[in-house]
Amino acid sequence: MPLSDNFQEFIRGWTSKAERIVLHNHDIATYFDKFFTFFVIYNRLYVEATYQMWRDRTINPPNADDRFPDSDAAKDYVARFLHAPTMMRALESEPRSRAAISDMERDEGYFFILSRGPEAEGDRDADLALLRRLRSNRPRERARAVLEFIYGIRCNTFHGSKNFDRVQLDVLKPCIEVMAHLNGLLLEKLKQPDEAMA
Repeated sequence: MPLSDNFQEFIRGWTSKAERIVLHNHDIATYFDKFFTFFVIYNRLYVEATYQMWRDRTINPPNADDRFPDSDAAKDYVARFLHAPTMMRALESEPRSRAAISDMERDEGYFFILSRGPEAEGDRDADLALLRRLRSNRPRERARAVLEFIYGIRCNTFHGSKNFDRVQLDVLKPCIEVMAHLNGLLLEKLKQPDEAMA
């Protein structure tokens, strides 16, 4: 199904906005702004990819009649849509996104990715399990872990649990780099004719 003019204009507009945000190490807000902007693009792309897979019956989301499966779409369906091994090869063939994924694999132990409870407390055990998946030799597991890392930061930032603190640069920088490349991969795949998607 061809992408609508409205969809393409949305992507162009937000991409242009992201490109205008200049990152400054002394201004943490620029990193939050760029992350938010890239995630808006990512969100629109993974929603479209999910609907395309849903129409093609490639996926059958649970509770789909009740609500859009946002978490599954961002963390699992993207890996399926891009074919996880192909996605990881593409990300790791580009030096900046490869370095960003390597940065995600570092464990400094002073910030959290995944949180729990009403106080959004860090979940160290969940973070360590995520780290193991990021370091896995299996491309499907690694792909989903990269996507889970980004989604975890999205949940923390969008829901207000990540403060404007310099330590956040260590998680925002790699997410920004990976999303910049990931968004391009998603858009390219979405533009392919339906026959190429099967």
